[in-house]
Amino acid sequence: VYLLPELWRTLFTRPTTVRYPFGPLELPPYFRGKVTIEPSLCTGCGACVRDCPAFALELERESRDEFRLIHYRDRCAYCGQCQAVYRQRTIRLTSEYVPAAANRDALCREFGKDDIVVYVPARPTANAAIKLPTQEVTGADHSRPACNAGTRASID
Repeated sequence: VYLLPELWRTLFTRPTTVRYPFGPLELPPYFRGKVTIEPSLCTGCGACVRDCPAFALELERESRDEFRLIHYRDRCAYCGQCQAVYRQRTIRLTSEYVPAAANRDALCREFGKDDIVVYVPARPTANAAIKLPTQEVTGADHSRPACNAGTRASID
């Protein structure tokens, strides 16, 4: 009995959902989508690597002036922290959707000084291993994260 008025009202109203495949979605202005990196503006300082909370960026130095910046899309949280670090807009989050992939190999992008974007497999490397600061527990043979070591883990 209580459902009849609600049923009558909903039968003659339009749906509130968006018919996505048949029309474009309107994205909010604060939408953080695909990460774009402008290699010509990158100085290789590593500030974005240090500030990334998801460890999605990796900087590999080959020499003093040659380096590669690797962005792991499968690790990225799209928080915008890397964009906030740079004033010269080296890293930007666009309003485009992040492309999907069937395997993890397509989710890694490598940027070098020669402005060539190369797709490399998304692999955890030895120099990107996350190590928490530890201190020895007295009287025990195991280690635990230090209480006064800060909240930031370091990247080797």
